[in-house]
Amino acid sequence: MKVYTGTEIVSRVDTKEGIVFTTRDRRRIRARYAVYSTGHEAQEISRNPNAKLLTTYALATKPLQEITGWHKECMIWETARPYLYMRTTGDGRIIIGGEDERIMTDEERASRLAVKKDILLQKAKELFPHLNLQPEYVWAGVFGATHDGYPMIGTQPGFPNSLFSLGYGGNGIVYSVLGAEIIAGLAKGRPHPGESLFRFDRKR
Repeated sequence: MKVYTGTEIVSRVDTKEGIVFTTRDRRRIRARYAVYSTGHEAQEISRNPNAKLLTTYALATKPLQEITGWHKECMIWETARPYLYMRTTGDGRIIIGGEDERIMTDEERASRLAVKKDILLQKAKELFPHLNLQPEYVWAGVFGATHDGYPMIGTQPGFPNSLFSLGYGGNGIVYSVLGAEIIAGLAKGRPHPGESLFRFDRKR
């Protein structure tokens, strides 16, 4: 397989043989099927009522000499709302995130960043008061979720030659594997036992 990064698609046409995409520089890509795994940006193509877009925040601390009092440095993910998640990195940093809010403009997100940084840092310090946590990078972005917490995988009306794998809800790494299995089966006419759980037209 060849991978072409930075290739912008400007139009798509469904045909009897499949689908034809046109790129910004007027090249054409023909395929029997297209798979969309573009996260929340897929909502710009077709807005689905099961999806909800949120603003999320995160920070990365400066590297620590030693991380103690954290069993095997396992990933922490609260079920609280708003939630908190924490994980370590290979160079000794701690990534802290959560505090999701309604979808905002870029300007609104930027104005909230300092406040959310302090909230996330304080929550981490409450769990690990003995660690000298100092933020080095802080960011905010758009986060895709669904009302039931499940991803959206499969087909949707209006896109006869397209398959979608949208791992919303913060479990994209797990759902990407499951999505690949389901989509490969759909393309080959093979049903998957979990297919109905992730349908785009499931009831809210």
